[in-house]
Amino acid sequence: WDQNGVLQRTLELNHSIYSHYELIDGTIVSTSHDATIKLWGREGSCLKTLKGHKGFITAFIELSNGNLASGGGYADKTIKIW
Repeated sequence: WDQNGVLQRTLELNHSIYSHYELIDGTIVSTSHDATIKLWGREGSCLKTLKGHKGFITAFIELSNGNLASGGGYADKTIKIW
């Protein structure tokens, strides 16, 4: 959505989205119940899919050094550094 409330684009995923974030460079990150993290470009294309968790991802953050950190839910109980 833009500042005037006009829809700009829709990103389609195969699973429910748990959360989403914007990185410093404008990349959109979505975490999903399919245990993946997807990085989306500004134009709406999926740039990369990160796999490594065993269950849904409950937390995500961009670290000060540019790495990413994700936390798994009760099925996973891990923090992954990307």
